[in-house]
Amino acid sequence: MTTSTQTEPANNDMEDAYNESLETSQNEEIKSERDEATEDLTASPIEPPQHWSGDYKEMFKKQPKDAQEFILSRHKEMEADYTRKTQELSKQRKLAEAVEESLNPYRNDFELHGIDEAAAVKRLLAVHGMLKQNPEQGLIWLAEQYGFRPPQETATDEFIDPTVAQLKAELSKTQAGVNRMLQAQQQQSQNQLLTTLNNFVSDPKNPHATDVKTDIANLYQSGVASSMEEAYNMAVAKRPELRDKIITAKIEAAKLSEKSAKEESVRKAKKAASGIRSTSASVTKGEAVSQRDYLSKLYDELST
Repeated sequence: MTTSTQTEPANNDMEDAYNESLETSQNEEIKSERDEATEDLTASPIEPPQHWSGDYKEMFKKQPKDAQEFILSRHKEMEADYTRKTQELSKQRKLAEAVEESLNPYRNDFELHGIDEAAAVKRLLAVHGMLKQNPEQGLIWLAEQYGFRPPQETATDEFIDPTVAQLKAELSKTQAGVNRMLQAQQQQSQNQLLTTLNNFVSDPKNPHATDVKTDIANLYQSGVASSMEEAYNMAVAKRPELRDKIITAKIEAAKLSEKSAKEESVRKAKKAASGIRSTSASVTKGEAVSQRDYLSKLYDELST
């Protein structure tokens, strides 16, 4: 009996301690939740970006705080990415503008030779590579392409009269001026040729000129053809598919002309028949017209 009586107080003390500890833990949780709620209420609201529209701002304010934080974080990431891509595009645009400015003086040459800017740049880089790999052969090839013949080498110990040297220098300057003038004339001639070519190509009478524009320019510029029209016909003759189209178009035009001529003949015949009826009526009414005069008048009407 004594042992049982001593155990019961001990159990009661442990249960009281457990209940007290549980109550304390629950009170702390409640206090923590209350503090968080109070902090949410007292914290300053998250404002949307100023440049957003009114509808977006109102929708943003209706979202929970964690959703607002996520939206703002994602928005900043997107803006940073947009700024980065815009800067990259700006660099690419500046590069493209610089390249365009460098190519502008030579666009007429490109068009006359039937190449675009990309092909011209590829050719230029190919020549650069050739000169880099084999400078001697590259220079020889360039000289041949532009019709230049290098001057003959002279002995280094050969005496050159100062007067002759001065005359050569002056001649060289004169030749350089002549070359510049010839280049300007050549450029002007190419511009005129390009204008004439574009006008010819845009003429509806030359429906296939666009397809053979480069051939027309080459034939006319080389002197093989004496006119744009002749160059056009020669260029088309080399293209069977275009030649067949032109022949078909001419056949259709001939048929249309023949049809128009027949319709005109029918119209004249109807008009003549109407004149015959009126003439016959006048004769039957007793006009003094001889048979010879009547037939002559009828022949004249049928001939008109």
